[in-house]
Amino acid sequence: CEKKALQDEILFMNEPAAIDAQTDTIYIAQNLDESTLYTELEGLLTVKDDKYPLYFVKDTAFDAFAESAGEGHKFTLLVDTLDGRYMRYNVVFTNLPVFRMDGAVKYQKEDGRDAYVGNVVIWDPCYEGSGKYSVKTSLLHWNKRGVATSYDPKNSYKLSFKNDDGTNRNMEFLGLDEGDDDWIINAMHREDAKMRDKLVQDLWNRCFADEEYHYKMSQSRYAELVLNGEYRGLYLLMRRLDEKYLDLGEGQVLVKGVNASKELTVEESMEVVYSGYEGDNLYAALERIKNRVEAGYIDIDNWIDINLVIDLGYMPDNTRNKNVYYILDNVDTDLRARMLLWDTDISYGINYGEYSGHRPEIATFLRNYRREEPAVLEMYPDLYKRMAERWFELREEKLTMETFREIIDANYKTIS
Repeated sequence: CEKKALQDEILFMNEPAAIDAQTDTIYIAQNLDESTLYTELEGLLTVKDDKYPLYFVKDTAFDAFAESAGEGHKFTLLVDTLDGRYMRYNVVFTNLPVFRMDGAVKYQKEDGRDAYVGNVVIWDPCYEGSGKYSVKTSLLHWNKRGVATSYDPKNSYKLSFKNDDGTNRNMEFLGLDEGDDDWIINAMHREDAKMRDKLVQDLWNRCFADEEYHYKMSQSRYAELVLNGEYRGLYLLMRRLDEKYLDLGEGQVLVKGVNASKELTVEESMEVVYSGYEGDNLYAALERIKNRVEAGYIDIDNWIDINLVIDLGYMPDNTRNKNVYYILDNVDTDLRARMLLWDTDISYGINYGEYSGHRPEIATFLRNYRREEPAVLEMYPDLYKRMAERWFELREEKLTMETFREIIDANYKTIS
């Protein structure tokens, strides 16, 4: 018996375990804290049909299990092949969910991207809907996402969960009221701290979600991925922004800016993600977003808060039309446009390759690329006074150093 033959035969909780074939390392998700003992672990490692016994090698690290697991200690597992030989595997325990994705390219999407079709197993040691262990399996279609980042050695993926008959299947991961069939698993490859994207999401959802003029940003959770037998490392599972997540309905439109160039037409620079509107004025409304803002058109409270957060984090990927969502209400009558941020990984400075920077002083310059601010200033001559007053209010009540520390410390504890 060779190790390759056991790749799908070693099971954890009766599902093929997440194994990195190059290093013979098995990744096991567990709910760990400082007091966890190895005797308290959930689930069993077995070989299919129990045809081979498994044994952990005696290791003093078991005596300080939680600490050793937290340091990434590799425990040794032996598979007794019953012919006088043993196969040796490493076992790493993690407190994060573990994804095992297996599949191959089956077709090409309309944009030319390869689409993979296969299966996924997700072990969640502390499922946020119940706090209990959860194991989920599904058919899965996925493809690379991103433009420049699609050429990185570590890729992000758009996940589409499917039923056996090929129809979309809603899957729930983050304790939300209902799941979705479309998710994103973000590689964070260019994000050295692995916390910036989640920091912005957590900060916005914590500090602004109670404002009636705001919509919630994506929610996310850290996970580890083994893809086609290769450990790919730390990822961020994210909910996509769509009409279901944002609870949009009749008369509302969700638009995503997809290109920042000034010269492009509305159709080229903006994508209509959802439309609950029937009429002829939609693209005229989008033209107003792209070129200028008219009185009564923009929700000024929303605009101020969004742009203060952009300035605070120096978010160059969110200072133009690209990576900004617009939610339009009542296109025909009392039109209101509100903004929502997306793809916020390049925030609060970035270090990647030869690029390094945090230049808040040019954030307003980049923001003007949307050509909104002059029109807003014309509508509201006291705009900068309003922004200053709101800034001091937010710093006093919401965007406090304590809030930043709590979010950063919680995320650091999760992934360290």
